[in-house]
Amino acid sequence: MGLDGQRPKLGYVLPTYSAKATNHHAHIPRLLAAIGRWVDLEVVIWNAADEPELPGVQTIHRLPAGSKARRWLALRRLIAGRVRAGTETWFVRSWSLLAWAVHLSGAKTIYWHCGIKPPATSLRQRLGYSLGNVLMRRVHRMATAPGLAETYQRLYGIPVSQFIFLDNDLDLRVFHPTSAEERAATRAKLGVRPEQQMLLFVHRVCYDRGGDYLVPMMEAAVAAGHDPVLVAVGYEGDRTAELTAYANANPGRVIQLGPRPNAELPELYAAADLFLLPSRVEGFPRVVLESMACGTPLVGADVGITAHLLPAAWHDRALAPYGEVAPFVDQVVDLLGDPEARARLGAELLERAARYDTPRVARRYVETLFPDHFRPGEDD
Repeated sequence: MGLDGQRPKLGYVLPTYSAKATNHHAHIPRLLAAIGRWVDLEVVIWNAADEPELPGVQTIHRLPAGSKARRWLALRRLIAGRVRAGTETWFVRSWSLLAWAVHLSGAKTIYWHCGIKPPATSLRQRLGYSLGNVLMRRVHRMATAPGLAETYQRLYGIPVSQFIFLDNDLDLRVFHPTSAEERAATRAKLGVRPEQQMLLFVHRVCYDRGGDYLVPMMEAAVAAGHDPVLVAVGYEGDRTAELTAYANANPGRVIQLGPRPNAELPELYAAADLFLLPSRVEGFPRVVLESMACGTPLVGADVGITAHLLPAAWHDRALAPYGEVAPFVDQVVDLLGDPEARARLGAELLERAARYDTPRVARRYVETLFPDHFRPGEDD
């Protein structure tokens, strides 16, 4: 219960639901279950591929099948009705189309947006960006990651009073270091030899996610006398062809796994010698949290809040300037040659990961969204 003896109500619009989701929506049911300890939750699912299983959620609404326009209008009617019934606050993550429907239905809309958009490449995309920018200034609260407020103020003119700051979360029971035996078994299953250094990339293989870094990095590591193998997890993108060409010309250097369910990732993180984040469009990169929780050292681009996640003492060795390939490659090559440094960095990242365990993040959500109901740090 809150301070007034009442449980607050929160609505959450979930863009997609799938039991085998591979994107960030796969994590939301776990967070909702934790928030449901203190809050009465109801969820609207825009597109459900499977029968929803959402522990901790009191009410689930599935929009009717049909065109996008029909479902959008149905969402507006549904939210308006739920606001009249007493669920006034609704949370929408990332998708401005759905956030507009909620906002126009009279709800107190909390819109999560985290990360800088890549340049628009079409008139339709430019229009979408413009509508999204207007939305961010009009909603009840803009939710984003700690450390991004200055960027949003500069780019979109959003006043400080509009912001609330929230964290991504992860389940430390799932993402954790593994034993030497388990690590060796995972590497053997992949075809990584014991003496090789396993580099892990988890994202679409495209320019926006730094896919163009991968081949120069591998070439430089080999030229420096290392024996690396790159494991790439994610959908194909505009840089897949060059990575595949390198793989074909250099057998045993690249293992392309394609997209994998989130449940398969922990053993990959834990087996890697170095995790890579050369991305250009991150906000609060969940893959960094996951690798941290597995005790895996990383090299990342200075994008989004990556600098906030990495210990400041490691920035000169593990944080490369935004969009610059050469410094990133140099840092990878440097750390490949320093196993003791990798071990220290991995240990420090593992310690920092504890802050993002789901129960802790869920409690901070509740304290932030409903400050009149809960005192920070108190437990019910």
